[in-house]
Amino acid sequence: MSCCKYSVSKEEHAGKTKWGGSWAGRLLFDPSAGKASATFMYRCHYDDFWDMFNAIRESEAVRYDEKVLAISTYNCKIQGMEGPTAAVVKHSFAIVETDDWYWCIDKHDEGINIQRSKRRADLKRSNWSEEREWLWIIWEDIQPGTQRTLEDLLAFIRSELKDTYSILRNCAEFVADTMRFLGICPEIRGYCSIQ
Repeated sequence: MSCCKYSVSKEEHAGKTKWGGSWAGRLLFDPSAGKASATFMYRCHYDDFWDMFNAIRESEAVRYDEKVLAISTYNCKIQGMEGPTAAVVKHSFAIVETDDWYWCIDKHDEGINIQRSKRRADLKRSNWSEEREWLWIIWEDIQPGTQRTLEDLLAFIRSELKDTYSILRNCAEFVADTMRFLGICPEIRGYCSIQ
């Protein structure tokens, strides 16, 4: 059962994160990724970002003071892309570890998705219940160069909702910017942000 006006059923959302949409500046948050029994998630936009998180904070056990412990970055095949282009153009995403959870964050052509789980494997291998294909591990368990909390990370993600998706502001750049925000230089770490 959903708890607030930001709820959307997973069934209603199924199949709606395909490529080719237009930037809506919206955030989708799945607090129970990997749980078959979970039936809803949350959706908001830039203006009501904090209202949504404050509304669900207690019911979904969102602790703003959780410390960011590590970040892992990955590439995978873009869902629905076929042929030779699929081997060259990849989707980038990050999994951030905090005190209590793993948080998968990725930017696509309509907005930013956050999925949360107690297990990294739930996030690494599937995206909204669809299996990720051709998973490449770029970096795993890189410790941040700065002390950040979940609240800091959420504020960063909110600021990114204002930047539309484009060839220069794509998923790879979002991952690289997330690393920079955490005090990690992606260029030095060998992460190629322009793909």
